[in-house]
Amino acid sequence: MSGGSKRLRGFTLGAQNLNHPEMIVVGAPPPPYEITWLPCLGAISQRLRTRVRYEFVGTGTGFHREQRVGYWDLEWVTYSPLSAPSKFQLRRWQALEETRSRTSSPVFTDLAALALGRNPSYSAQMLRGVDYWRTVLDGASGIDIYGHNGVSVADIDDDGFDDLYVCQPAGLPNRLYRNRRDGTFEDVTEASGLGTLDNTACALFADFDNDGRQDVVVVRANGPLLFLNQGGGRRMANQNVAFPYNACLEAK
Repeated sequence: MSGGSKRLRGFTLGAQNLNHPEMIVVGAPPPPYEITWLPCLGAISQRLRTRVRYEFVGTGTGFHREQRVGYWDLEWVTYSPLSAPSKFQLRRWQALEETRSRTSSPVFTDLAALALGRNPSYSAQMLRGVDYWRTVLDGASGIDIYGHNGVSVADIDDDGFDDLYVCQPAGLPNRLYRNRRDGTFEDVTEASGLGTLDNTACALFADFDNDGRQDVVVVRANGPLLFLNQGGGRRMANQNVAFPYNACLEAK
């Protein structure tokens, strides 16, 4: 048994449940592959080498969770007569480097429902995945299948507690949740003016105009928007500058 298959068998035997098995080919030569004519067999031998990155996450006896991330080099071969091509078969499996992490107890506890559950937007929007929204929203909205949207934190109202800004795919409003300082958050999206509907990859909070308040650049698929935090409940319209300026209402 090769080193790679031993590692895989050892892990699957030790883990009672695999929660996140993932493998992806990260290296392979383009065709044509290595081809050899075998006159004794009247066949052609084709050889292909691939590199696979794997990630396994599982639970088992004696540990709460274990993660293994590493690489395999795989060699595939096929012997096929000219008239009847055959499928590739695995000939060699070599294990390369591997990183293993294990914890005996939970490291994090999911408190999302406790922190955000009072807001209608949490159950109506946040608890539904991209697959659901792709069946509900018109395709013209531009929603894609990947859901690569980030989360940012910043103290928008200067009360010493970080607030939460959740970026969303196209057709869904980004959400700003203000920290209520008691372990819960309130949805202040409408008041802040930050509920853009464009596909938003990420957002960066910083004091761009040096007035002591956290402003935000929202990175959309069709270009960035800068929102200036005016404080005091004031709101500012778009300005004719290099890119649009909007006001970010300081939530109270």
